[in-house]
Amino acid sequence: MAKLLPKAFGPQDLHQETGLMAHAETKDGLFVRMVTEDKLVLEALTAAIHCYSPYTHNRAGCAIQTINGQTFSGRYVENAAFNPSLSPLQVAFSCLNMSHLGEMPKVSRAVLVEKPSKIGQRSVSEMILKSVAPGVMLEYYQAE
Repeated sequence: MAKLLPKAFGPQDLHQETGLMAHAETKDGLFVRMVTEDKLVLEALTAAIHCYSPYTHNRAGCAIQTINGQTFSGRYVENAAFNPSLSPLQVAFSCLNMSHLGEMPKVSRAVLVEKPSKIGQRSVSEMILKSVAPGVMLEYYQAE
């Protein structure tokens, strides 16, 4: 591997204890500012709790629901070089894509939960959603 990637680096080189695929539940928890029993919102919140954002600390998760009731979630993930990172909506759509060999079912709902930081996922998520599922409005919830 050293011959293929002679100057490879990873999270440890940037003084991070864990890597991208580690179970990244934070110690301080996360909750939505309003009380809700909405399963899709709670699924997006769970994804935000498990996101990997050691550099920006942007904790964001997304959940989408198809017209046939299936749900898929995604968490925000950063890499050691920061760019390219994956938005939580991209990850949710990737999960949806991987679960269907044939025609993908249409998305009927999309929820983003995030704790505000120096960056945000809302505008990129709205842009992605507009191109992939026109007519579906992004539901946005701030978390603390």
